[in-house]
Amino acid sequence: MSSWFIYIAEHCHRAGKSLNATEKKIGCTKDVEALQREFDSVASPIFCSIMAAWKTESDDQGEKILSALRHILSDSHLNDTPGWFDDSSGTLCDRLSGFMNCFGYALVSTINRDDLDESYLDDDDDGDGASDRLESPLRTTSASTSIVKQREDLLVGEVFSYTYKGMKNTVMVDGPGMYRSLTEGRTYTSGSKAINSYFRNLYPDNKNININWQSKPKNAANLSPKEVITARQDAPEDPAGGQGSKGNVPVAMCPSQATILRQPGALLALS
Repeated sequence: MSSWFIYIAEHCHRAGKSLNATEKKIGCTKDVEALQREFDSVASPIFCSIMAAWKTESDDQGEKILSALRHILSDSHLNDTPGWFDDSSGTLCDRLSGFMNCFGYALVSTINRDDLDESYLDDDDDGDGASDRLESPLRTTSASTSIVKQREDLLVGEVFSYTYKGMKNTVMVDGPGMYRSLTEGRTYTSGSKAINSYFRNLYPDNKNININWQSKPKNAANLSPKEVITARQDAPEDPAGGQGSKGNVPVAMCPSQATILRQPGALLALS
């Protein structure tokens, strides 16, 4: 049986204009890349962009999960638009991620044109106007995937800050795919969104704000996310077998498993 993918998508403007759209699409596909290419081929300034996708074991399983999601989210389902849901709170992607994690379906790809990793953007580039250099809008787990995306678990518990035009945004990594802007009090699915959204809301007319999450924000030790991960990967294992550190670099444990075990049911992830 072939694998299917549950995905969530949003409307985007090709020129990067703000749409203030609150709708999100949840669907199922056999090929995420092919679907994104289909979305991109639409002759319109507005198109669909896949935000994230999760792999299921079979087409039958994928269809059952999709049916369950649509039933659970029926209150926010938009009339006459199959698969589209209102997301006025801006939390649907995070809630869907929690739901899929509860069932053990890993996030296998992240479609995020703002999250420029080392495969597409040099570390010394601020990211200004870099979106036209993307080779593909799809990020999958492969040899070319950013070290920051591969080892998000090593950033759990870290706090990073960045100052732009005198305004400071501080982001705490609560877990893989859980980046909390302490400045806004809001959680995002990627570090790039968490660090950039605050400044983009402050300066909506500046389309070039695109801070490279992996190299620009710094923690209290003046290390970037990439530098923290590199240090922890290179540090020797604790000879005592402890889970709290590698050498002199403290390693926070990912809370996702404990969080899932504490949940009475997967439905809580979508509430």
